[in-house]
Amino acid sequence: MKKPVKKRKKNDIKKRTPFLLKQIMFLAVLSAGFFFYQEFNVTEEKETESIEINADEAPIQEGILATEVESFEINVPEEKSAAPILKMAGLHSPNMILIDRETDKVLAEKKSLEKIYPASLTKIMTVLLGIEQWDGDLNQKSPMKEEYFEDLFAMDASMAGFQIDEIVTYRDILYGAVLPSGAESCLAIAHLIDGSEEAFVIRMNQKAQELGLSNTHFSNTTGLHDPDNYSTVEDIAHLLESALKNKEFLDIFETKQYTTSPTNLSPKGVEMKSSMFKYVEKYPKLEPVLKGGKTGFTEEAGLCLASTAEIDGVPYLLVTAGAPSEEPFESFHIQDAALIYLQLKT
Repeated sequence: MKKPVKKRKKNDIKKRTPFLLKQIMFLAVLSAGFFFYQEFNVTEEKETESIEINADEAPIQEGILATEVESFEINVPEEKSAAPILKMAGLHSPNMILIDRETDKVLAEKKSLEKIYPASLTKIMTVLLGIEQWDGDLNQKSPMKEEYFEDLFAMDASMAGFQIDEIVTYRDILYGAVLPSGAESCLAIAHLIDGSEEAFVIRMNQKAQELGLSNTHFSNTTGLHDPDNYSTVEDIAHLLESALKNKEFLDIFETKQYTTSPTNLSPKGVEMKSSMFKYVEKYPKLEPVLKGGKTGFTEEAGLCLASTAEIDGVPYLLVTAGAPSEEPFESFHIQDAALIYLQLKT
């Protein structure tokens, strides 16, 4: 005979319900805790895979003390370091642009689009066109005619050192326009190519348009002051970068001193020295990194400099303009080059 099933009283069920709920909640919490524990361990392992303890090869990152990173090497994809932060305090030139020639990136600039008078930086265009348009042998000789010298002495123009009727090579004329910044050399280039300075200036402005120098206009070959002879440091930088692609121009631009071939009036040749490098000798730390340069000066333009340097294997281009000139003469444009370039040294 079956024993009768004993029915639970409603009160018994009510008494057990809280206990069951507690059991279910406990199991749920336990499961969730185990899940997150597993996830945390996996994530932590993945993150720590990219860090090695290596004090000898630890990089010193910008803005971080060496002691903070000396125990860690972070394995990240190798990239070129970020552009340096340059200090501008003490810069004499109101207009400046610095370009990394390897990446064509502007690293620093100050009023680079502001109108300036380029002074003898104008001769960068004169000599570039002189090389491009000359269709003869650079050793070909030509006399320095009287018309090349007219009014230059009265205007206190810088001269290469040639004399009227001196027979010189075309190569010597090109060097004379850059190194000692000879105005008579610039006029010789213009006359030999186009017959007059006016005709050659038209060619200069056409070339400026081709190069996209939208804020530049030339009115002469020498850079002697004229309100219509103007540019910006950005445009001069682009002009110089274009000129440096020409092997003959590059050789001239990077020459420190040069002696012309013997002439009818100078049997030992005419000695020339770069107007930039003769000042750089005062800055022994700057001289080894400088590659080449062209100076410029008029009272209206101030001291100007377009230069190139190579620092830790990286090529740079710097153009400054408008630095003041004082008596006794101070080479503030060279000081500015030292201020900027030497900050790039590691």
